[in-house]
Amino acid sequence: MNPRLKADASAAARTSSVQLSSNSKANGAAKPDWKAKTDEYLAELSKRYDNLTIRIGDYSNAELGSLVQFTPRGSYLYISRSFLDAMTANEAGFEKGKALLNQISQELIAPSADGVITKGVLLTDSKKTEWNVRIPTKQQFEAELANSLKTVLDEMQQARERAAQIRKRFRVKNTAQLSNSAVGVYSKLSRASNASQVQSVIGSAGAKLSQVRSAIRKADTPSERRQLQHTASQLQNAIVRSRAKIRQLQHEQQIRSEQRRAENERRFREAREEESLLQRKKIARTAREYAYVRQASIESYLEQERARRAQLAQLRSESLLPGTPPAAALTPAISDTTSCTYALDGGALATVQASAVSISVV
Repeated sequence: MNPRLKADASAAARTSSVQLSSNSKANGAAKPDWKAKTDEYLAELSKRYDNLTIRIGDYSNAELGSLVQFTPRGSYLYISRSFLDAMTANEAGFEKGKALLNQISQELIAPSADGVITKGVLLTDSKKTEWNVRIPTKQQFEAELANSLKTVLDEMQQARERAAQIRKRFRVKNTAQLSNSAVGVYSKLSRASNASQVQSVIGSAGAKLSQVRSAIRKADTPSERRQLQHTASQLQNAIVRSRAKIRQLQHEQQIRSEQRRAENERRFREAREEESLLQRKKIARTAREYAYVRQASIESYLEQERARRAQLAQLRSESLLPGTPPAAALTPAISDTTSCTYALDGGALATVQASAVSISVV
């Protein structure tokens, strides 16, 4: 090979290798490792601020309550992985995140106000939430304790009032059920077709009558007592009418026996008359029993309506509204902006104030 051509080829190869080396360096400078830079900056923050504790994890604002309650004394910076992902995305995110971390670190290590034992900040990709735990003074503690005792006593009084209202509503409901008992007794009486069924109706009416008389002795208002007395009167009438139905059924049975005897003796005319008489009596008795049922229903409805109007009038006079709103929860839930109180070890109370500010790292 010509020595001159060989020298030219070597020079060209050296030129190409120099160009490739320069291109690789240029590409490396254009794509810096922002994750490594972020890790270096976090390590630098930990060394620079000894009193600041930095924790990294999958944190979110949904965990704010547990973070506030279980964070020990000191200054804490909780950084979510979503914040780090936004910070390591590009140069702009890195610079913004770096400035924000530096500002928050200086705020956390700054001297605290009197009574503040814990300061914390939670950083996500879109929000900065900060809180502090304050131990109240002796006067504040005593005032808070007095308010807590007062609140407990108020809740006990409200619970007693709600229990009284529930008992009152139950008594009214029981009165309404007993008021309808006469209608049920008359319905059973109308369906009874023999003496044994009517005797069962009489026993049921007697039991209901005993319940009504017991309720009359326990009645609180005159209108309730008057309504129950009317129901007792209806039940007594039902018992009397049931006994009358037994006599009517016995008479009907006697008529049937005479009819069969007339048929056996071939007295067809008398048998037809007896049958006609039986049908007329049955029709009259059925109409009378349905009239009893309707009369009892109308009277019960009128008495219930009268009792309801009397109760409404009493409620208006006492300015008592039906229903009571539920008592407030004893432990408030922590949201983005909240202020609440926790009990710490040793019987002390800590006031927690948390506030959230929207941020944008990207």
